[in-house]
Amino acid sequence: MPSKIMKKGRVVIVLRGRQAGKKGVIVKTTDKEAGNRSFGTALIAGIEIAPRRVLHRHTKKQISYKTRVKPFIKSVNYQHLFPTRYTFDQDLSLVRGISEANDVARRKKLKRRIKAIFEARHKEGKNKWFFSKLKF
Repeated sequence: MPSKIMKKGRVVIVLRGRQAGKKGVIVKTTDKEAGNRSFGTALIAGIEIAPRRVLHRHTKKQISYKTRVKPFIKSVNYQHLFPTRYTFDQDLSLVRGISEANDVARRKKLKRRIKAIFEARHKEGKNKWFFSKLKF
């Protein structure tokens, strides 16, 4: 059973695996015994490579390069997620086909859609903590 805090839109930090130390947003939660897993999981969409710092002297081309975001989509055990106090106010579950992210071609399309959402949020200046690099 998922804990009360692990809900859609919660910003989490991945603790284990390839994406350890990266931030993500919970898109969908799954209870125990669902599918072939005997533990609860959360489908998260996160930032693999965060946008970099932009200075006033940078050209438009440099700014567009530095504000790029590389996303990832992953199903993670609740035990390997660290919930934060922050939430992502846009519902990512509205992205079509996000719940079945198993096929490679479908995953690429989903990553492109999520990348567009993340970059738009970053350019708007919302959810600033989510787009900053973790310092530890």
